[in-house]
Amino acid sequence: MTAPKAFLEAARSHLPLEVAQDFDAPTNAVDAPTHAASLAWHTTKKLGSLFDDAADLRARKRLATTAFNNMWKIWMRRGLISEGNRVRLYKCYVLPVVGRSRCAVRHMLQAEDPFNRPPKKRTCPKMSVRSLRRLREAASASGKSASKLKTELQLDASVHTVQRHLKLTPWLQYMKR
Repeated sequence: MTAPKAFLEAARSHLPLEVAQDFDAPTNAVDAPTHAASLAWHTTKKLGSLFDDAADLRARKRLATTAFNNMWKIWMRRGLISEGNRVRLYKCYVLPVVGRSRCAVRHMLQAEDPFNRPPKKRTCPKMSVRSLRRLREAASASGKSASKLKTELQLDASVHTVQRHLKLTPWLQYMKR
């Protein structure tokens, strides 16, 4: 008899009957690769893992903070980034946040000024008879057609309306520097 079998025989003789029968039952041995695969989620190092690996979370937070600080330095210094890249960054990062979190001028100021509000139906002002006569005179003086000049004026008016609403927002100050 080998040493483990002798140990089991000695243990069986000194234990109550129901415990001795548990010794004879087959063991639930699991091979190592299957067991490791079933516990793979224990070692997952990602944000929001069940074990909240503190070192991993700290490293990710440090990387995000460093990246944000570098971008903020570039954003604040106009000479370090071209205007086109600033506009791309603005469209990618600022506009979605401003649009989704209701950070418009009227929400920031908590009061809507009726004189600074855009027209509800369209952004360009209506053309009156007097302005149409002036438009024809300006078109004849500049050599452009009246319809082309009208669209240019409407575009200028709509851009002016948007600029008038955006000049009060604090985040636009950083774009102007």
